[in-house]
Amino acid sequence: MDIRKISELEKRISELENINSASQKRFTELETKVYVLEEQLKTADLILETLVIKVDSGCTFDSMRETY
Repeated sequence: MDIRKISELEKRISELENINSASQKRFTELETKVYVLEEQLKTADLILETLVIKVDSGCTFDSMRETY
């Protein structure tokens, strides 16, 4: 292998390492967003469940509006 090929391979390795680093960063960002969305969904589900229980127990929307 000549010096030029080695240099080209080293350059390509560096490019791939940069791509890998960017991909890992993006994956972490997306993983965080998924976690936040899951937590928001849990909160929304609890609010909805509370409203259903209140309606089932005879509360009116007017009385709930005063509460919230």
